[in-house]
Amino acid sequence: MNISIELFLSFLTAIGLGSILGAYFQYRFQYKKDLKNEEYEWKRKRYAAIIIQMLTVLQFEKHGTRFVKDHRPDLNTLEDFIDEIKSELLHGIIFANDEVIYTITNFIKNRDYNSYTKAVVAMRKDLWGKKTKIKEEIFKDIIQ
Repeated sequence: MNISIELFLSFLTAIGLGSILGAYFQYRFQYKKDLKNEEYEWKRKRYAAIIIQMLTVLQFEKHGTRFVKDHRPDLNTLEDFIDEIKSELLHGIIFANDEVIYTITNFIKNRDYNSYTKAVVAMRKDLWGKKTKIKEEIFKDIIQ
């Protein structure tokens, strides 16, 4: 009789401990999933803003601030946009992968369509992990 009570109590303890551990691991999994989703959304928004700013720099002589004046009326000159990209780069150190950091830095230095394409491809890889065969010169004749 004594053995069956001990066995029964051991069984209850195991079930309780299993439930607690299960709940803990489920919480940790959900927390990490939510964090990953939040990080993805943040990257997606920041990368979209950076892409628009880089395109504005590339097309500034032709279009000026026409494409961004509704969203960013505080940016008026080419230097304003370059400074904004630099600011995004410095903030990006928190969330962007190394390749994105390097390619945006290269864009700031060169300001050409090749460096633009490399930066966008790096962002694409960082967001979705997709490989690509897109070459740097593909957009040159279309965007100008």
